[in-house]
Amino acid sequence: MFSMGGLAAMFYPTSGRSSGVAWMYGVGRIGGILGPIAGDSPGVIATDAKAG
Repeated sequence: MFSMGGLAAMFYPTSGRSSGVAWMYGVGRIGGILGPIAGDSPGVIATDAKAG
């Protein structure tokens, strides 16, 4: 995770570097939260179908 910030900082211009890296971490955080929820969705749907 530490290397991604340094790598992303090389791609953003100096004037928007902090915003770009912050957006990168924010999108990664959202993906880290929604990933397990989306991964479990088929299990929840299958469980609901069997229960009904």
